[in-house]
Amino acid sequence: MQNFSVIKAGEIDSKGVWNIRYASSVKAVSLDQTVVPFEKHDTWFQKKYFDSSYNLCFVLKGVSQKVRGYCRFDLDDNGFLVSIAIGDGLQGKGLGHFLLSESLAQLPSSQKVLATIFKTNMGSLRLFEKNGFKIMNEDAEKVFLCKTV
Repeated sequence: MQNFSVIKAGEIDSKGVWNIRYASSVKAVSLDQTVVPFEKHDTWFQKKYFDSSYNLCFVLKGVSQKVRGYCRFDLDDNGFLVSIAIGDGLQGKGLGHFLLSESLAQLPSSQKVLATIFKTNMGSLRLFEKNGFKIMNEDAEKVFLCKTV
């Protein structure tokens, strides 16, 4: 992972996050399949991560400083809801584990982090379990995991 770093997202990272979020491989396993135009995403991204001190977004960047992945933590009444994605062609190389573990390390301590994953998304299930998340519940389609950092 020496050629990659995990840093807090900047306002300029909005387009990179959007590109990854709507890549076919990411969209296929996302809970929300709706495609949002970039302008609407950018407004949401700026408000969500720069007008609020509660939500956090981290990005994985390579030596080119291009966004290669993101890990978002959105605060709700139960804790932080996590959303993570790695860009096309980079899955299966350990970058998801690197991104998630480095992002979790930057959260304030004693925070509950929640993840919802489709049961068919075995790669994500393994990723979260490898990072210490425990299954709390499940339904016919999804698994609900939790970890306190």
